[in-house]
Amino acid sequence: MTILIGVYFSVIQSDAYQEAKHFALTDPEVMNLTGPVSEVTLRFWSGAHVTYSGSGGEASFVLSVKGENEESILDVRMTRAANSWNVIEAYLTTKNQKGIPIKQKTGTPSAYFNVVPRLKLGQVV
Repeated sequence: MTILIGVYFSVIQSDAYQEAKHFALTDPEVMNLTGPVSEVTLRFWSGAHVTYSGSGGEASFVLSVKGENEESILDVRMTRAANSWNVIEAYLTTKNQKGIPIKQKTGTPSAYFNVVPRLKLGQVV
């Protein structure tokens, strides 16, 4: 249990998570669907992934987003280039709609997001 707590705090203190949370709090399309966002939390058991080497990397998070009008789930996918995390894809799930594209990636698909299945913490392959 101590290891899981350590992993959780490591994830929520990462630059990637902070950027994903900032996106959830400030993106106009998210706010349009949920109302002004008052709270963003990591859905730890639903998935979190961060990997990087040098100045590049990839990350993905499943976030709970509490807005004035709607509570939703936001799936955020990111890449890191030149030591900066950027949201490349984001999908919002509300009570009435699933997988609403908030931001969609253009260009060549990432090997991680399209080939390797997303694993949940503790899942064995």
